Amino acid sequence: MPAPCGMLRCFVGLPLPESWQAGLARVTVRLSAALASPVRWTRPGNWHLTLKFLGDVEEACVPDLVRALSAVAFAPFALRPGRAGFFPPLGQGAGRG
Repeated sequence: MPAPCGMLRCFVGLPLPESWQAGLARVTVRLSAALASPVRWTRPGNWHLTLKFLGDVEEACVPDLVRALSAVAFAPFALRPGRAGFFPPLGQGAGRG
């Protein structure tokens, strides 16, 4: 469901390595064939690790948000896959995180 007019549904995330993207693409093909109901998967190449779901953000605020996040420095870290998740429907809050 799209964000209201003038708003963008935003999150802070890190892209996944290409090898993980390729593996997820294979898994979604297998799962789609096995599921009885339609599922809308995130497009390959857009898979990421969400650090914080921000919810609906005014479009005019996005450049300032990007600037602020670009200034964040952090050390490299190891990442190990775990369980997957999803965002709640619009209007039900930003969920856990």
